[in-house]
Amino acid sequence: MSNAIKVFSLVLFFMSHPIYAAIEPSDKKSLVAVHLEQSGQSDAAIAKQYTEILVKQMTPHLKNNGYEEGGRAYIILEEVIREAVDEEIVSKNIMLETMYPIYSKHLSVDELKQLIELYKTPINKHIIGVMSLIGQESMRAGQKFGESIGPVLNSKIQLQLQKRFKNEGVR
Repeated sequence: MSNAIKVFSLVLFFMSHPIYAAIEPSDKKSLVAVHLEQSGQSDAAIAKQYTEILVKQMTPHLKNNGYEEGGRAYIILEEVIREAVDEEIVSKNIMLETMYPIYSKHLSVDELKQLIELYKTPINKHIIGVMSLIGQESMRAGQKFGESIGPVLNSKIQLQLQKRFKNEGVR
């Protein structure tokens, strides 16, 4: 057997061996991309969220400057924001590029495949659908709680500080 054939055979052996048969990053990356899509964290999903937030933040400026609500200025604002956000997030694959090294570090290809399958189950689909609602409602509940307890805590803290400062001679 010639040396070239021996070398070629060895290369084929090592490449097919589980230790050396590393998955190309693009394969693992595509699995991460699928998971991000499933979990609502894809570049497109995040860009949509950013667009909605920025439109809500900037809409009052149009109203304050006398533009007709829902008129052409509002349409232009949303288009300009969407284009800018898409250019910075979607076209650069920001979420995938950010999340891939993290997922890659902690999950194998097989684990990513299992995670993708898990996300396809009916209960998980339901959970994904309601988690954002639960998160939003939890934030509102937390805000109400903070607003209700804040003044009570502030009064108690002020009263106790005054007492302690007076009793301990702190001015």
